[in-house]
Amino acid sequence: TLQELNLLSPEYIVFKNIKFEGLYGNIDFVVVGPTGIYLVESKKVSGLIVFDGKELLCNGKLIGKTGVIYSVRDQYWKLHNYLKSALKEDLFVLPIIVFVNGNFKVEFGFSPIAEQTRVIHLSDLHKFINSQPHYVYKIPVEEVRKVISNLQM
Repeated sequence: TLQELNLLSPEYIVFKNIKFEGLYGNIDFVVVGPTGIYLVESKKVSGLIVFDGKELLCNGKLIGKTGVIYSVRDQYWKLHNYLKSALKEDLFVLPIIVFVNGNFKVEFGFSPIAEQTRVIHLSDLHKFINSQPHYVYKIPVEEVRKVISNLQM
């Protein structure tokens, strides 16, 4: 996943292993650049991936202990609320679940499946981020990057 994110232009900064108190696990990547702020959760599973209307399943079973969508929503709110508190601005964060392997029963495309969460093949990750419209930051992007850099493990 990091290799794919490194295909983005130097205007994008990739942060790895973001940890919050009270969050099971970590956020794999947060990307900050001209098209916005992205929370990227990378999953390596083998099998058929389907969306049952609430959660993503691989071979009919939840991905992770609580399900990957639930987990990513928890990560999203931790990051969103942290940024809002630290920067005194309500910034939009787009959550993305990336599958390194696994086969999709139905292609998800770039449309959201649950709230704003996207499910994307690894090979489409940098293309998706680059295809988004430019984001208008309410504060200097350097401040956003500085605050996020404090969260890296």
